[in-house]
Amino acid sequence: MKKTVGILIFIFIVIEMNGQRPADDPNYNPLIPKLLSLQHKANSNTIKYRKFSEDMISLKQLNESINIYVRYEMDWEVAKNPKYKNMPPKKVMNLDLIYSYRYLIPYSSINDLNKLLPEIELKNGQSVQTIAVSNYLLKNNKAKKVNVKNKDIRIDTTAQKLTMNFESEAISNNGFLEILIETQTQNFQFINPTFNTNSEFTRLLTISIPIIFKYQLPTDSLMFELQSKVEKKFVFLNIDRRSRDWLNVVGEYRTDCMTYTYKVNADSILLTNLIFNLEKFELSSDIDIGLPPVDLFLK
Repeated sequence: MKKTVGILIFIFIVIEMNGQRPADDPNYNPLIPKLLSLQHKANSNTIKYRKFSEDMISLKQLNESINIYVRYEMDWEVAKNPKYKNMPPKKVMNLDLIYSYRYLIPYSSINDLNKLLPEIELKNGQSVQTIAVSNYLLKNNKAKKVNVKNKDIRIDTTAQKLTMNFESEAISNNGFLEILIETQTQNFQFINPTFNTNSEFTRLLTISIPIIFKYQLPTDSLMFELQSKVEKKFVFLNIDRRSRDWLNVVGEYRTDCMTYTYKVNADSILLTNLIFNLEKFELSSDIDIGLPPVDLFLK
């Protein structure tokens, strides 16, 4: 809450000091205050995992869901730097490829649990953003949730890989674990999810990408059984860097966005080092989305 209030005060001060000044002022550049006033943010997919319920405990099914989507928002480091007030850099927006992992793991001992925990590759500029772990126990026919503190988990991100283990005293000796992990990267050259190596997991893969990125994604097959295909709009900003007009310096660029959900039936060995390569990046040269394509590691 305090952080949010601080950001709002910062935005107010910047806009009051720099917003909508006379366009004939040679030092006037409304881009940064305009972006701050818009607070534009777009996600190509909103994650809605099924709420944990008592029947999940009774089924005792290992489950892995991977949701890959795009997040687009202002670069706050640029916004906070006064040297960019009158001369904004080429990159004023962030575009990130987000990997959201959810694991549901029933277990009967800590040793068994540690053998089922994921190992996530952190290559190609991926970094860990969040880790949240909850343990569920069935009491009086109701699922009781107990949050597990990160300090009680041994987390290692060396060697470009995220691994985790639990100490025996960190959680109960049996239960049902929910693990949520989010990583992100600005490398859009390929999509490379990391699947759990245990073949007993049921797997869902969701990929949601604006169509300016053309990837070699799976077609409906035995290995990747297409569950749904949804089309919607994704809104980028379109920046006119020559303009000093508050009303026209930032517009919108709307494009289609496709979301594919697959049931993954392949054996875990076939999913090792799985990569979906980028075939083409299609964005007209007269569209400025707030960052140059080279920042996405695109050729």
